[in-house]
Amino acid sequence: MTGSENPAEKSPEAGFRPRPLHLFALSALAVAQPLFDLLSRGATFFVEHDFSPPALLLFVALLLLLPLPLVLLVAALRRASPRTARGLHLAGVALFVTLLAAQVLGRRLDAAAVVAAGALLAGAAGAAAYRRWDGVRQFTSLLALALVAVPL
Repeated sequence: MTGSENPAEKSPEAGFRPRPLHLFALSALAVAQPLFDLLSRGATFFVEHDFSPPALLLFVALLLLLPLPLVLLVAALRRASPRTARGLHLAGVALFVTLLAAQVLGRRLDAAAVVAAGALLAGAAGAAAYRRWDGVRQFTSLLALALVAVPL
């Protein structure tokens, strides 16, 4: 090893830092899109509850901004405890991947325990892959397009 090599550069966390947009993108796919899909099938919900156009836009914005408290907490912790901030960010990634996996598995399997176990495993694996591989983080950056596509 030469003097210019830094062992930290080869660690899984070397290229990892919390990316707020990723939490918004994953939330849009795991939470907002399924709700928009459900509500679009029963669009009378908005008529029955007398939603005005501004109220509808606010509803869409609130769903898309759902991870904002988590993003703000990660940002606040970033200076005081970068490790805690990264851990909290990864917990958010794991949560949204778990929710997404639960939806996919729930359509294919009947056993709730199997769906829950599979979704938790997928969430943990997804967060580990996100932390370890830059390609996964780059793909998650592409998912940010969901913030525009999901409400359409």
